[in-house]
Amino acid sequence: MSVIDATRGIIRLTGSKSEIKHRPLPIDDPKVLCPRIERAREMLGREPTIGLENGAARTVSYFGERARHS
Repeated sequence: MSVIDATRGIIRLTGSKSEIKHRPLPIDDPKVLCPRIERAREMLGREPTIGLENGAARTVSYFGERARHS
């Protein structure tokens, strides 16, 4: 998933009116990242069990509740 697709998903989930602004990348910015779930499983003994959209929705809900109670 691209960063822009993830960003659009979060904006959609939150109902935000945020605008996406494109800026030049820093010279040393990595162009492609490829996280390896196998490595996390080996090193941390963990792996994802919740899909991205469901996890993002749960995270947004959690922080929304915290903001309402603070």
